Amino acid sequence: MKRFLASMLVFSSVAFAAGLDVTASQAAVGIYDSKLTSRVKAPDKRKVVIWAKGLPELKSQYAEVTYDPEARSQTYFLLLKGYSGTLKDLAPKTVRKGMHQNTPVLQISGGMLDGSLLMLQKNTVKVYSSIYVLRFEPDLMKYLK
Repeated sequence: MKRFLASMLVFSSVAFAAGLDVTASQAAVGIYDSKLTSRVKAPDKRKVVIWAKGLPELKSQYAEVTYDPEARSQTYFLLLKGYSGTLKDLAPKTVRKGMHQNTPVLQISGGMLDGSLLMLQKNTVKVYSSIYVLRFEPDLMKYLK
């Protein structure tokens, strides 16, 4: 148990040093699930974890991850509301891919979220892993590489 806690401490400090892309990736894979408010099952077997009071590690007032339980680390959608960070905090390198429903669609290049699509509108951030897009969001497929 001590080794586990030590490794988590190192992992967390690396995430802090590396930036919000690592922290977002950690939220997507479940590192912060001990802090969540609720867990919901979607009708199509996807699961949703919610932090209704936000996740300070992600500079948000509300956070939600929707994922495929069989491949959570690869198939997820991250929603942040009340986001107080900058685009550069979350994704240092992006490429604009177009517009979807009046919202710019960016593809993240490099880092832990490489290949993911990012949509930022006012204080709301949406991050879709590329596999999540392929499986659950066919309207966004045209924005992938």
